[in-house]
Amino acid sequence: MENAVFSFRIIQRSLVTFFLLVVFLWITGFASFLRSIPIHTPDDIVKSDAIVVLTGGPRRLEVGTTLLENDKADLLFVSGVNEKVTRSDMLNLLDEQKILKNDKLFNCCITLGYTAEDTRGNAKESLKWMRDNSLSSIILVTSNYHMQRAYSEFKSQNPNIKITKYPVFNGKFRLLSWLIHPKKFTLLFLEYHKLILTNLRAYCCYP
Repeated sequence: MENAVFSFRIIQRSLVTFFLLVVFLWITGFASFLRSIPIHTPDDIVKSDAIVVLTGGPRRLEVGTTLLENDKADLLFVSGVNEKVTRSDMLNLLDEQKILKNDKLFNCCITLGYTAEDTRGNAKESLKWMRDNSLSSIILVTSNYHMQRAYSEFKSQNPNIKITKYPVFNGKFRLLSWLIHPKKFTLLFLEYHKLILTNLRAYCCYP
């Protein structure tokens, strides 16, 4: 009887230790993720073959278009466009918000991608477009909190691609205000776990 109780206590302590270790690793990982979120845009961007904008967040298209107009690349690819949005709709949106100063750029240099439904799809769709156009370097435009996962998805599918990160901010990013704001904290919380899944999939499924 005493041996059974002793064994139970060992198992119990082992489970508690394992649980505490998991919690510690989770907190450490989450803190590392928070520290990795960019808080500034790059000061100097070297010209790349193309700009890739991932839809799904405010100001991403505006920032990508501005980079195109500033000659940071010759082409712009917008990944994850809603299938109901036509090229005319997109052009009207750019004109209404006074985002695009030269409409000629839209016809010659901007391509819309309609197949992506998530970040993994963004990478797959964008990389296919790059292969079709013999491109090897991009400026990746997405929200700052989303940048690490997006970068991981692109690199896991094509480690040879040269990526310049260009994070987008919706207003001034203050991490403390995000942590105490329920909706913003939930966004960071979910993004962190999506990043974990992305890294696990890259480790297990890609060479």
